[in-house]
Amino acid sequence: MQIFAEDNGWPYYPLAVRQPLPGVVFRERDGKPRSMQRSVNIVRIPGPPLTEIGNSFYTEIAVGNQFTQSWGYVALQLDAPAPPLVLVNQRLAPRSPLPSLPDVTPMPFKEQDRFLLYADPGAFAWADWLFDDEVQALLDDGTLGFHVEIAPGSLFLYAPHPLTVPDPAVWQRLIALISALRTRLGGRLPEPDAPIASPGPPVPNEPPYVSAPVPPASATDRARVPQPASLPMRSNELAVNFRRTWVVWALVLAGGVVAGGASIILAALR
Repeated sequence: MQIFAEDNGWPYYPLAVRQPLPGVVFRERDGKPRSMQRSVNIVRIPGPPLTEIGNSFYTEIAVGNQFTQSWGYVALQLDAPAPPLVLVNQRLAPRSPLPSLPDVTPMPFKEQDRFLLYADPGAFAWADWLFDDEVQALLDDGTLGFHVEIAPGSLFLYAPHPLTVPDPAVWQRLIALISALRTRLGGRLPEPDAPIASPGPPVPNEPPYVSAPVPPASATDRARVPQPASLPMRSNELAVNFRRTWVVWALVLAGGVVAGGASIILAALR
């Protein structure tokens, strides 16, 4: 990925293990880092505002077993106020649910079944403006789909598979989606210095994370952008671990049935 990024004028970092990003795939609902959270193959599109794309992993524990959860992500630093929200992609949610969700009642977005919106009611009109038909089409074309989260100072896109991959089609979708969001949010995505190229070997360094608080909102901004600044979160662990928990208990039950049957057979032979 190093050559791929450099050919486009983008910094590349192979690993990050102490990311301060506030998104739900990086942080527990109480704000603590997720267990063994790390990201690899990180590409940054220089700002301002900054854009980061990578593949993230953390460890989930279910029924006494450890499982690795993986997400491709895009982190867009915001330089203007935006209300906190989560837009859940209904096509992805059954197999790839987010690990935490806002503790508010979800609403079908624009009275459709493509997305569920978790937000304060005061943010509904703002979300309706941001996620117009063009952005919704880019958020899911039937093959590559995303969940969306807006957290303090950042907008995140989450995909249930790696995003920093040597596939020009994936990068073209990413750039189109990022550009559409940046256009609406007031930040312009810089043009790459060269066409998207093929990947190369990594280099051993880690991206710096510098605290860059969002500038204070003006009176006009406060009137335009709905509050609150954050939403209470709840764990979505049951949905995340349902299938693997069911499989583990099914194996335990099957093992008990086999052991019980063997005991009956042995007793009958004595």
